[in-house]
Amino acid sequence: MMDADRLKRFLRELKKKEVRMTCGLLGVECVSMSYVWDSFFDLKKPYKKGARYTLDELLFMSDAEFEEVVDEYFFEIVDRLNYHVQHVLHPVLKLPINSDMETVKKKFRELAKEMHPDTGGSIEEFLALYEAYELFKRKRY
Repeated sequence: MMDADRLKRFLRELKKKEVRMTCGLLGVECVSMSYVWDSFFDLKKPYKKGARYTLDELLFMSDAEFEEVVDEYFFEIVDRLNYHVQHVLHPVLKLPINSDMETVKKKFRELAKEMHPDTGGSIEEFLALYEAYELFKRKRY
């Protein structure tokens, strides 16, 4: 296994990758949700109780065990992103997750007319709709 400094650098790089993945897939500049990394790893003593793995535990793992932890970490990221897309974005568009792009465009235009500030809608609702539509477009291409 690695020494403590090398392991810390590796884990910090994992967090950077999570940030890039999350921001890239969700199409946002900064993410207001907490990161999976924070619930998985704790590198500073005294250790907090919330993390699954402390630095000391990771240092004493075999390479195979450590690979399993990294795999588990990435699966958790994917699960969280899927949850975010299914439960946060799709209710805004009010469409099933497997909708085709033509259906999404049609629904977006319909909702945009209703929610646009010029027709009595709120700016917040309109922006949420627009962001969900943009994300949906990015995921399709």
